[in-house]
Amino acid sequence: MFVIGVVAFVAGAVAVRWLWWWLAGVQAARAIFATAHVVEVRAALAPLRRAALDAIDGEPLSGPSDARVFVSTAGLVVTYSMRPHAGAFLHHVGVSHARGYTPHHIGATFVALVIEDLGLPIGRTNLAVFPSTIHHAQALLDRPEHLAVVSMPLPTIHASDVPARIRRAIEVGSQVTWKRLVAAGDAPEATGGTWSAP
Repeated sequence: MFVIGVVAFVAGAVAVRWLWWWLAGVQAARAIFATAHVVEVRAALAPLRRAALDAIDGEPLSGPSDARVFVSTAGLVVTYSMRPHAGAFLHHVGVSHARGYTPHHIGATFVALVIEDLGLPIGRTNLAVFPSTIHHAQALLDRPEHLAVVSMPLPTIHASDVPARIRRAIEVGSQVTWKRLVAAGDAPEATGGTWSAP
């Protein structure tokens, strides 16, 4: 009888812990996909692009205090950098969550939103997920494409546009090929795109 009681107690504790974890995930997803949060992330892209352009020949990303790193009120981390590469320009976008694990539906959706807003060519973007669950996108642009992207005015976003934009980003993020990388050194060079959406 004692063993049955211990097993029941352990099973109950595991169930409560799992339920708490699941509810916390639902709450975090609601905050991340909230209209105000999507507008907040979009508003951060102009300063991110400016910082990336200012540091185009500079050091690699150095952490949360780097101007090319944005951490939202919901804990979403968006990075944007660019550098010269083989006579062209390599643009890199990273999306993760400050708490660590980034569910794919969040990473893929926000990568799609950010790429679209920055004007990066979706059809020629390499996409990858690292073991740390950081979602990465790289696009190699020739000089005219690079100049067009960095000088393009970023689109205005209205709260009423957010639900449709999220639906489109979820659709695009689920239709593309994401390379799952084993180690950070496996990052793909942007020599062609794995993005297969129209």
